[in-house]
Amino acid sequence: MATIKMEYADQKQFEPMPDIDEDIKYEVPPLNIDPNNKGDANRKRRFSVSAESSDDKKADRFVKKVYPKSKEALDRIKQSTVDVFLFQGLDTEQSKLLIDAMFEKKCKKGEDIVSQGDPGDYFYVIESGIYEVWKSANRKTPHVNATKVFQYSHKGAFGELALMYNAPRAATVRALTDGVLWAVDRSTFRHIIVGCTARKRKKYDNFLKDVKLLLNMGDDLRSAIADILETQIFRKGEYVLRAEEDAE
Repeated sequence: MATIKMEYADQKQFEPMPDIDEDIKYEVPPLNIDPNNKGDANRKRRFSVSAESSDDKKADRFVKKVYPKSKEALDRIKQSTVDVFLFQGLDTEQSKLLIDAMFEKKCKKGEDIVSQGDPGDYFYVIESGIYEVWKSANRKTPHVNATKVFQYSHKGAFGELALMYNAPRAATVRALTDGVLWAVDRSTFRHIIVGCTARKRKKYDNFLKDVKLLLNMGDDLRSAIADILETQIFRKGEYVLRAEEDAE
């Protein structure tokens, strides 16, 4: 089992973290996800990440980052991530790793949080503020003829695509008002969202291979089922299901 080194940092600093040794490049898929859409509030949906370049050796080298936070700060983060799509597929351990590594960033009106064409360094969750998304067809000079394509209002998250697919920032995000963001570095984000998701998929896929009902199932279909499996924890004596109840 890998030994994880604890690292504490001064959350007042906002400097790029050291890069990680990843050489694989990915094309960014057209993900049309509205981060302000609650979706099905009654059920968390597991998501699939296809950009899986993490392996066990990289997992061993991962350094856990912890920015100490007050209970009030933790409550603010949890409230800010309630409707964030990427958090809805995480288990308790993954969610805690991500929240531990987050630190507060206060933004000023007119500040560019990310700029189109820049390399990805952080993933951001919005606590407060209004943020405009500007995109230009001119990749060499993205500040020319940029068009506003979206606006976040006091909730949502951005910056994940550049981190997940090792691609340049696809757009510029600018603060229309003062606001507060919670940021997490690239290495932590990729370890949790890409690495942990890939390892969990592999574990579930191996488990499904031993299920008699699925013995004759093809690899693609079994992997699809592994992607949507959800972990549920039951206490001793708690009913898993009851006779005559509707199946969920």
